[in-house]
Amino acid sequence: MSTPGDTMVTDSPKGEGSSMGTPGAVRRSSGSRSQGDFTPLSTATKSVARLQALLAGRQPGPSDALIQILQTCTNDPTDKIKQIVEIVGEKFRTEFTRQNLNLPTVPPDYANQRLQLAVTLFYKFVENIFQNEKTLHKNISHLAVKDIFYECTLACSLEIIIYSYNCQRKFPWILNALNMKPFYFVRVIELIVRSQDQLPRDAVKHLNMVEQKIIESLIWKSDSPIWEVLTNSGEEFPKFEDTALPGNMVYTEEQAASGNFLHKPKTEPLQSPGPSAVERFQSPVANPPTSEIRKQLFKPSQTTKHLSEYQSIEY
Repeated sequence: MSTPGDTMVTDSPKGEGSSMGTPGAVRRSSGSRSQGDFTPLSTATKSVARLQALLAGRQPGPSDALIQILQTCTNDPTDKIKQIVEIVGEKFRTEFTRQNLNLPTVPPDYANQRLQLAVTLFYKFVENIFQNEKTLHKNISHLAVKDIFYECTLACSLEIIIYSYNCQRKFPWILNALNMKPFYFVRVIELIVRSQDQLPRDAVKHLNMVEQKIIESLIWKSDSPIWEVLTNSGEEFPKFEDTALPGNMVYTEEQAASGNFLHKPKTEPLQSPGPSAVERFQSPVANPPTSEIRKQLFKPSQTTKHLSEYQSIEY
């Protein structure tokens, strides 16, 4: 049974990049499988079922294991995290239930249901990320006090729930609803994917689409913090060919004049793993060398770039 806030989860294709329901995918399948096995209906249902299995037995709060980790920090951030969840949650509820001619109206109870799922997922992500960080750094207290880390992680959890349950709010709706800068949001995407290998395949594909959209356009808007970082670095602003993802068309002024356009090669593998959470959310460093800032943004010898190269920018 569907609710006012979204299309019935089994009615709508998940969209970005999924090929599970294409004729080609069906033809490549074994003869014993029917075409119905690969429809958007079955794919969406399996995605939600896997997400629910991932959260089975968990509550929208910190587990005993996470509480123990937080208590080892110099300043226990447990209360701070709860406050952030309440603030971000209230913003979400307000915007999710707001009257909009282009979106279906949803009741507060429905918004609360989706929020509770996202908060449960959020605490699981935080626990997994902190566990990973403790294998890399003896002390994660520096990360544990970062409000922006929790805000971005909760926002990403909300985006996963919105997408998985087809809530009719397309990215970057969540960023606009929470007034969050893409420059900060993008830092947690790889951390979440790396920390939780049980995420549904569709959710991972969606996060990849989100990551690409941010890198290709959202992070370069006029109000983005990246311009201040570039200005303070003293370096020249990057050209399009410095930032374009594999497959994007790039050209020089000479090529533009002659009409001889080139396409970016896809030969260079993406870096993995990228910077740790501590490195991505470190504090500002007084007067960092411009060469170091440039290195954090883009590798000089590369034309194919990946978000992990500038997710460690300090702020």
